[in-house]
Amino acid sequence: MKLFSLNSESGFSLIEVLIALLILSIVIAGGGLFFFYARCAIVREGHRRVALQTASQKIEELKATSYEKILESMPFPKEEVDNLPSGNTITTEIEDLGGYLEATVTVSWQNNSPQKVSLVTLIASR
Repeated sequence: MKLFSLNSESGFSLIEVLIALLILSIVIAGGGLFFFYARCAIVREGHRRVALQTASQKIEELKATSYEKILESMPFPKEEVDNLPSGNTITTEIEDLGGYLEATVTVSWQNNSPQKVSLVTLIASR
């Protein structure tokens, strides 16, 4: 009894195998792109989180400082953050609005395009 016949017409043709390989390669390429772009998004959001934490910390430092001391310290120098790509800056701007100060802390950095996070608070004299 023969299990396989060389003249049998059952099985896959070469075209069917090539189409299956094409579909499989498209799915694998799509999955690879998905993971690549997901990784880029994770890195970008990690930088944004660090920038937000840094700006928030700077705002809290300003709120803990007396009104008069802030006025004496102006203008604030630009600083850098260690956990962001090089070329990043922390800019602190204080505007005297008569009786209270408007403090704006901006953290900017460069990914593929310029990115920035700004936080604003009001500080009253005590």
